[in-house]
Amino acid sequence: MPSGIGATTEVISPKFADKIIYFYKRDSWPKSRKPEVLGLQGASSGTNTRTATNVQTKTVTLKAVGAKTQQRVVNLVYTQNDGLYHELNDAWSKGEVIHLWKVDFNTLQGTTPNRTAEAEYSQCLVPQLPITEGVGAITQSNTTFEVQGEAVDTEGDNSTPARIKESDLADGSFEVMSQALYAFSHGQDVGDNSATTQLPDESQPAGNTSSAGSTGSTTGSSTTGK
Repeated sequence: MPSGIGATTEVISPKFADKIIYFYKRDSWPKSRKPEVLGLQGASSGTNTRTATNVQTKTVTLKAVGAKTQQRVVNLVYTQNDGLYHELNDAWSKGEVIHLWKVDFNTLQGTTPNRTAEAEYSQCLVPQLPITEGVGAITQSNTTFEVQGEAVDTEGDNSTPARIKESDLADGSFEVMSQALYAFSHGQDVGDNSATTQLPDESQPAGNTSSAGSTGSTTGSSTTGK
């Protein structure tokens, strides 16, 4: 059957990269803890590579491919109190395996609470944890996850696309594509610097116990509780 652009009269339905979301779980977390949102597909794509080798004869060149190697690049955006950088930095420091799920919400099916989407699973290491701290910019990083062995995206029959259920992930994970950054708030829901990044008050001596200092201390402790 013809395929590709121009081969059909049907409406083209592209697959949007922004609907591919990564979820992660540290190997040290208890089995009862569900995978959590990690980030979007990175600015540079993941790779699926097999190194080609050449043997030149008098008439032709013979080629063969070597072992497989895969990488998954995820764009991480760090927000206040999410604990994400702490978790990844700790895993990087210890050489800990990160369980990674690449969920394609372009393939979302079903109704709440029984929705599913196609997914790929891999066990990864994080050899580098870059962090971009540009002036006036949001702290983020494009992080490369090195896949151990080969990522799996099919069921046991090796042909049916694997699907993940919303009950497999942390509560609300399947709403990640439809939610805004914040919910509607009433007048008394906000205030007390609830939406403002806390900066140190340089006019106060170190160890000051003013309200600004107390808020910063609370913020710092909450990031490590995850």
